[in-house]
Amino acid sequence: MNQILSTENINNSKAKKQRNNGPKDIKSVTKFFAIMLLIFGIFLIVNSCYALNKDNKNTSSKTQTQEVEPTIEVEMKGEDKLLIRVLHEEGIDKISYNWENGDIKTKMGKGAKYLEEEIEIPAGENALYITATDINGVTKKYEDTFILETNTKIDISISGNNIKIDLNGKESISKFTYAWDEENPTEVKVEDTKYAMELEAPLGRHTLKIVATDINGEETEKEQEVIGTTKPVIKLEKGDNAYKIIATDEIGLDRIEITTVSDGKVVKIQADGKELEYNFPLKQNDENFIEIVAYNENGVASKKVRAKWPK
Repeated sequence: MNQILSTENINNSKAKKQRNNGPKDIKSVTKFFAIMLLIFGIFLIVNSCYALNKDNKNTSSKTQTQEVEPTIEVEMKGEDKLLIRVLHEEGIDKISYNWENGDIKTKMGKGAKYLEEEIEIPAGENALYITATDINGVTKKYEDTFILETNTKIDISISGNNIKIDLNGKESISKFTYAWDEENPTEVKVEDTKYAMELEAPLGRHTLKIVATDINGEETEKEQEVIGTTKPVIKLEKGDNAYKIIATDEIGLDRIEITTVSDGKVVKIQADGKELEYNFPLKQNDENFIEIVAYNENGVASKKVRAKWPK
């Protein structure tokens, strides 16, 4: 009887203990998850604020570093002039402009927000290049081509040291003059609607100025910058049953060309440096009549050297 009562007491005690522990465990778990959700929510809010702040800083930084280029406007003034306008809110440091193959001219802005310059259009078809720079060093470039019709068209083509001048007139051309730099002009009579001639450029950098005058007295001018270089020099000697060719140039040789006059065949020998030595073998039962020309790196040709092996 006592054993039975004791067992019942023990069982009752366990059951009571389980009943007492159950609700406490549920409350603890619920409280834990509530705290974790609160922490997670705070983390999301903090992270969102940081990202938003970072985006705002990046946007602000981009806005502050955004470069505003100067504005360039070009307007025709009459038939032979242009008006260049440059505008900028921050201030203009300078504008630079030049016609095709012409000297670069610069006008200082000194921080002004508006700057203008009137220029003349040269005869013929020419490209105009403009660069505007603001006080922060930001640049804006402009390029366009303008055509000024004249009674006489002047074309200048350059091949090495050879300068070719071509004149074509709507009216008959009475004469034209040419001059290097500031030297006195040389006059050439034409009395035709077309004329062509060749000049050799002097050594160094020079400006060629041409003025053509038609029968009505209308003048057309054109200037061209030309760089004259030295010509290669060829020395020819008798070798061992061969021509010994020695070519030299102060700038650097590109090649020599040897032509056999009897059959017109051309042998090209590439060069590397300022001097080239080459032995050109003789043909048996042939007069070995040859022509030699050397070219430098600028495409300038030497004087043609002719040789015939003595029998």
